[in-house]
Amino acid sequence: MQVECLCEAIQQRGDINLLAHFLCRLPAEQQDSSEAVLRARARVAYEQGHYKQLYAILESQPFSPRHHPELQQVGAPLWLA
Repeated sequence: MQVECLCEAIQQRGDINLLAHFLCRLPAEQQDSSEAVLRARARVAYEQGHYKQLYAILESQPFSPRHHPELQQVGAPLWLA
């Protein structure tokens, strides 16, 4: 739960570099541990231009409907390309 809260807080702050650094430090078993972590990874992948990774994350699981608008914004470059 603490990891999810940190992911949310850093995303709200808009500090993608800090978010990327935080995610890189997570143990492998926590990389896909929650929707919050996956959404954070998707945001970092988008901001860093790693669109294949972003697409893989978005396809990896069904996300909660309340996060669909956010994820659609992140994934928009993929659908428009």
